[in-house]
Amino acid sequence: MVSDNFNPPESWKRVTAVMMIRAGCKDMEIMKTACVARNTVKSIRSELEESNNDYERWWREKRGKRRSDSLRTPEFVEKLQKKVQEDPSKSCTKLAEELGVGNTTVRVCINEDLRYYFYKRRKGQILTEKAQENQFNKALKLHEPEHLAAQLPRLQPVRLLPMGAVERDTNRTACNTMAELKARITLCFKKLPRDQVRCACSRFRSRLKKVVEVRGLYFN
Repeated sequence: MVSDNFNPPESWKRVTAVMMIRAGCKDMEIMKTACVARNTVKSIRSELEESNNDYERWWREKRGKRRSDSLRTPEFVEKLQKKVQEDPSKSCTKLAEELGVGNTTVRVCINEDLRYYFYKRRKGQILTEKAQENQFNKALKLHEPEHLAAQLPRLQPVRLLPMGAVERDTNRTACNTMAELKARITLCFKKLPRDQVRCACSRFRSRLKKVVEVRGLYFN
């Protein structure tokens, strides 16, 4: 038989493996025919044994399991964001229980979709004395003129824009071509509220003035 480059979906391979297991085929034969790994065959055999070889039940359970990225819909992200803003000190475990999803799904959504790294420390959580002292010392260093002059010029206007929403919408699904990616980014920027963009630009202008003043120059 002439081999082609067709690569069937993973679900097709698993169904083929199940049918071959039901027919009494050996692992090596299933691996070659269904193009699956040995661990996959062993896993399917184990799952079938746990379900007492109830193939219809096994297939229903497999279809019921959804990936975390399929659960992280825009509605889910918005609902999670509201809960985090209402009570930032609430743990991921508690949020997962309220939303009816896994703990890992909530953590991935907070880090990748909401971009809330260490979000609990934003407000609402009591820091230890050592943590308070460290944050106070870091804040003092930010007010030193040499530190201000060295750091602020690195701030680009694009980093002051509401990039979180643009990045979240752009990276929600993969783009096949560079043109598709550029078109999606352009569309996301067009959807941004103009008042937020205006506010971000004004903040960048005020920070740029501080840099110029620290260096003893004149800002026009």
